[in-house]
Amino acid sequence: MADYRSSSSYSLANGTSFSAAQVSGVLSLIETLEPLDARGALSILKNSAENLGNNLFFGSGLLNAEAALEMASPSTPTQAQLIMQTASAPADGVSQIKATVKLARGGSPLVGQEIKLSTSGENVIINRHLLATSALSTVGFTDSAGELSFEVASTSAGVKGLALYAEGETVASSSVTFTWFIPFLRAAWVSQSAYPNLKVGQETTLELRLKNIGNTAWLGGGSIKGQVRLGTDRPRDRQSSFVHSSWLSQDRPALLTPAVVLPGEIGTFTFTAKASQEGVFREYFRPVAEYVSWFNDLGIYWEMRVEEISYDAQLLSQGALSSGEGVWVWAEFKNTGTTTWKRQGSGIGEIRLGTSQPQDHPSSLFLPSWISSNRAAALENDVPPGSTARLTFEVNKAGLPIQESFRLVAEYIRWFGPGITFNLT
Repeated sequence: MADYRSSSSYSLANGTSFSAAQVSGVLSLIETLEPLDARGALSILKNSAENLGNNLFFGSGLLNAEAALEMASPSTPTQAQLIMQTASAPADGVSQIKATVKLARGGSPLVGQEIKLSTSGENVIINRHLLATSALSTVGFTDSAGELSFEVASTSAGVKGLALYAEGETVASSSVTFTWFIPFLRAAWVSQSAYPNLKVGQETTLELRLKNIGNTAWLGGGSIKGQVRLGTDRPRDRQSSFVHSSWLSQDRPALLTPAVVLPGEIGTFTFTAKASQEGVFREYFRPVAEYVSWFNDLGIYWEMRVEEISYDAQLLSQGALSSGEGVWVWAEFKNTGTTTWKRQGSGIGEIRLGTSQPQDHPSSLFLPSWISSNRAAALENDVPPGSTARLTFEVNKAGLPIQESFRLVAEYIRWFGPGITFNLT
């Protein structure tokens, strides 16, 4: 190195203070050609170094800036080799096709390179991870020999195209074939949540755990065909009395988790149930592989006890107010029941003032400020037992004179309390 004490002489020295500057300089040059993460940069530095014959003493060897720049150059192609041990396997999601990809650049193994993969087929499983069709998924990173091994399986028969990517470019592609297979879908009960006691409008989370004792993998994702879900049973596909907005449909409360459950492993269904009516119910469920087969009948059910809720009201006062702009009517009630009246927007059980005599008829007093033509008003706040609430609403003057009747209703549960009649002129 140049001697700082003279402009024309050199000195011998060693230590990390000197080598760090040299390595940093080469890294800066590499970054001008191709931005890399720490793993990729270290791979290039080590693989481009000149071997000095004693790895214990010299490590990867002598820094070689020229070789490092050549290896990092985008114009230097990546050499890739994809080796498939077999070309086909049964479409049971269990049998695997083993594959190895080898990467090199400039004649040296490409170490620590992230490998991504996409597939053109459905229900492809890579290293027990279910792939989304045509989506890129990381398979792993190449080892010190520039190699990465992985396993491919599928639950659907047919040819599956595989494309491997490194640094955003396709480096290798191939296809594998999965042959037709007769699935034996069989489950053993492991555990489930306790039977719940609910009130109308309440929700609860239920969980069911089953063991795969069949001969094929269960999939909690992928294409709809073969996707394992929990379905209503006895009779099959019926609309449940405990449907929640989070359900897949009125007869499918949940998908299986995790996304791949092999024979001998345990899968879980977790879902929310919502009580909509009083009584005691036996809600039967059974797993199904959509468009393939229902599982064996395990007689799985929850006994749902939904308590009777006491709704009652006392009419305290009522009246009408008129001005040059409009006519408003009001009624004040006391909650004399045992449950809290729910405000507008609460869903099942929210309290509204509905038309009566006959019940639910469309009123000629309707205005856009009403909830609907048969629902004049709703609560702005929850009303606990013993508390009072006033419901006020404007009426359409064009509908006058009229005698109109109303009554309180807990939506989707019951009508209750005294009816009230307004004589409006």
